[in-house]
Amino acid sequence: MGDLCGSALWLLLRYCTNNQSQTQDRHDRGAVPLTMVQLSRRTAILVFGRASARVLRPRQPCLRAVTRVVHACHMQKTQKQRMLAGELYDAGDPEIQADLAAAREWMVRYNGSLGGTSAQRRALLRERFAGVGDGAGVRPPFHCDYGFNISLGAGVFLNFNCVILDVVQVSIGDRTQIGPGVQILTADHPRDATSREAGLEFGRPIHIGRNVWIGGGALILPGVTIGDEAVVGAGSVVTRDVAAGQTVVGNPARPRSSR
Repeated sequence: MGDLCGSALWLLLRYCTNNQSQTQDRHDRGAVPLTMVQLSRRTAILVFGRASARVLRPRQPCLRAVTRVVHACHMQKTQKQRMLAGELYDAGDPEIQADLAAAREWMVRYNGSLGGTSAQRRALLRERFAGVGDGAGVRPPFHCDYGFNISLGAGVFLNFNCVILDVVQVSIGDRTQIGPGVQILTADHPRDATSREAGLEFGRPIHIGRNVWIGGGALILPGVTIGDEAVVGAGSVVTRDVAAGQTVVGNPARPRSSR
């Protein structure tokens, strides 16, 4: 169905949009429509690949036909399914907003559990997270987007004030220790302003291996993989993968020179 939608859209856009070069036509051939939007008082269609989008404005006589294609193709995946697949999605979608609200309600309960036992907090984590290994612990306060994309291995420890933006998968391996104030951010945004104006976002998963130590205040940016037994220095900003056993420090984080 994806190929059919892309072909139908491509044919319509060739006829219905103005000033489209042959190069742009080839670009549109593989595109799939997301939604109709209002920009500058004119109806527009957003077509996109995996992590970029651009706006086309059909001539008025063609708008009904383009709208039908958009609506038919839009039904292939929900916005939540798009989000979980790491594709561009509409963050204002009602299903997504309901999930965010449920996570906020859960965080109120979890962050009020500081006086409880580790076992009680672990039970709360298992209500919301995709997986929680034996002995894993997260000290409140803790903040996340959804929770259901987070997996903690056995013996994982997150200290106070950690933030995980989990629009896609975040996996943390056994016995990894994460210091206070660490931010693990899978959420990303299109680089072009038009796509951001339309409220589009996407995510790139983060994978942290076994027995990793991440120092306080570090930032782990979208799409990063950190190998087993690596060390991330306090305050570091990790923008790219870290090899197993490697120590990285700084902004951006780089391997520590051996002396």
